[in-house]
Amino acid sequence: MSAFKILQAQVFLLLVFGLSSCGNRPAAFDFTGVQLERAPGVNAETGAEGLWIATSDYRSNGWLTRLDLATGQLERRIRAVGADIYLAPDSAQSFFLLTRGGVDSIESFSGREARLEASFPLAKLSNPQFAARDSRGRVWVTTMQSNIVEVLSSDLRTRVGGVDISPLADDHDRLAEPYGIIRAGLGRMAVVAARLERTPTHWRPNPRAGIALLGEESLRMEDSRLLSVANALHIFSPMPGFLAVLGMGSQDATYALSGGLEIIGPQQGLRAVETRAFTSRVVAGAMASDGTLATIEWSPEEGRSCLRYGYRELFCEGGANGFIFSNLAI
Repeated sequence: MSAFKILQAQVFLLLVFGLSSCGNRPAAFDFTGVQLERAPGVNAETGAEGLWIATSDYRSNGWLTRLDLATGQLERRIRAVGADIYLAPDSAQSFFLLTRGGVDSIESFSGREARLEASFPLAKLSNPQFAARDSRGRVWVTTMQSNIVEVLSSDLRTRVGGVDISPLADDHDRLAEPYGIIRAGLGRMAVVAARLERTPTHWRPNPRAGIALLGEESLRMEDSRLLSVANALHIFSPMPGFLAVLGMGSQDATYALSGGLEIIGPQQGLRAVETRAFTSRVVAGAMASDGTLATIEWSPEEGRSCLRYGYRELFCEGGANGFIFSNLAI
């Protein structure tokens, strides 16, 4: 049994999808809806204590809410947090909370009551995006406003160092915009860079995002290259020795770039072993433990968003602008 969590931003419902499977092929699915408080910014992360949901009004208020996936019970506003927030996985018992917007920080929470275990202040307006632990338990943090990937101690008390990924920066703002980061094995971390071309009035993704391998011991960028996908925000490990990079494409209909997937062998000079082009923009993505990719794809031409699991379309919904779903977690 796999559980899918779809956040429906326009009507503020959390749709919990249950997918039964036969081998590696999905057999059927159903869903239930849980009413959330009216808040436009929503993000979720699974753990041993259920599904943690971060809601925010994007102005001054944010909250942590927990959904017990076994009973469907929703515990609202367990803890007040910042307004511009993002959840990232840690262990089965804990998760990271990244706070942006001025008082930037990374915090670790655990337990049913979301106990604050540790925190570390980041540079003001650094805009943290994601965090992951290396083989030593140290915490690596990507920030959008810097080409330095921060490395913190396992208890979040001290800064160990940083790794410069400036060679992946685009020519417009000289920023690489690192997002997803994951342990790649053999003492290395893998990070993807969205390479957004930002100006004072707008931004758009470079057609080619980037990827880099960072040494845990050396704290240096050991390998890198440009990808065939645009706006790479997510990186997964579908199986030992391989990485999967999901490119979101462009959400701006005036600058049409569809999503894409690139499977990479990091131990083979970051060589692509498989590529897949989507026909629509990718809003969110997650990967199941068996390596199956789940995506929410948005087609402004068709005016609808669709949930897909592998190559199977499970559910679609249309709307005034076709942009219904906003997040996905497994």
